[in-house]
Amino acid sequence: MRVEVNENTDFSQHWVDASAPNLNWQFDQRSFEECEEENGIYYATYEPMVVLKEMTITYLNVEEETTYTLGIGTYGIRP
Repeated sequence: MRVEVNENTDFSQHWVDASAPNLNWQFDQRSFEECEEENGIYYATYEPMVVLKEMTITYLNVEEETTYTLGIGTYGIRP
């Protein structure tokens, strides 16, 4: 995916999707200078997660095991 950014964009930050707990997304670029420019507008890219078939994910934390199911859809769309 491609989104418009500017020189004030914080490329070190990530975002979450409430529908996909324990997953984070970030831009592919690490700085404004790495972004693509088109007609004076700058763009950064990122890869959302596309689920084509329902899937179950299990992860371990310090105290317990957590399992959740992701339905068909796209996750991690930048808010």
